[in-house]
Amino acid sequence: MCINGTIFNIQRFSIHDGPGIRTIIFFKGCPLECKWCANPESQEKKKQIMYSKADCRSCGMCQRVCSHEAIIMKKDNGIEINRKKCVACGNCIEECIPMALKMTGEELSISEIKKEVMKDSAFFRKEGGITLSGGEPLLQKEIAAKLLKSFHDLCIHTAIETCGQVNYENIEAVLPNCDLFLYDIKEMNSKKHEELTGVGNQTILKNLIKLGKTDAKIWIRMPIISGYNDDPKEVISVTDIARQIRNLEKIELLPYHNLGVSKYERLGKKYELSREIKAPTQEQLYDLKGGIERAYNGVKVDVGK
Repeated sequence: MCINGTIFNIQRFSIHDGPGIRTIIFFKGCPLECKWCANPESQEKKKQIMYSKADCRSCGMCQRVCSHEAIIMKKDNGIEINRKKCVACGNCIEECIPMALKMTGEELSISEIKKEVMKDSAFFRKEGGITLSGGEPLLQKEIAAKLLKSFHDLCIHTAIETCGQVNYENIEAVLPNCDLFLYDIKEMNSKKHEELTGVGNQTILKNLIKLGKTDAKIWIRMPIISGYNDDPKEVISVTDIARQIRNLEKIELLPYHNLGVSKYERLGKKYELSREIKAPTQEQLYDLKGGIERAYNGVKVDVGK
């Protein structure tokens, strides 16, 4: 039986998602809706149409071929997509000469994904490898597990980035062939976590503690958004969890960036955070780093840029 995964990107030459030079396989579908999400196209598992008004010529061809009446011509030029009616059939994309309409997400088999990823195999031999990301790859546990095994059998280093908001059995499914877990903790306070992501963090922390009792190698990753989840006491309280992890290799502090803001408009979504938010300064991040290191002597903490 052929198993397909819903993938929205395969990114080459990444140096930020695990050791060495890596190829990242991005899965669609996520149990969280982080207000700062840089990949809003990852939140829904289904395929979606992205629209760029700047590239649109208002020719009306997309509307003419849309049998679902999901495209509306606007008086001020451009179009509006009725997302409830749109089934992402792709007919409009085929007719869009300036490429103002693009599909995000496609169904790919393991062999199709491998064929694309193995073009980068020369980079994997020196501490590089592949990383499954998203979205949340563990929502598609069957293909995630088979993909990891497939690459692991080729002696390619494997990693998975997860938010942990899944049934623990999904984590168990990938354990045998995952060399590294990049485990995201968005906020230590569960109430704030729900305000920022749509769900509390009880399952996330419970799964992390459980995973930490295995032999799995783990990096904890913490995005830092100024004014939202940068309270020093709460950030530093991650050490309460860190002490319970057998093979914690490091904690990463990742500064907020707004590189994904334009995608929201192309998906017809509203960006929930203020566009005026600035990334935390390196001084702020190093202060948090120092606080974590003082609270848990010996833990390695890296600051991203």
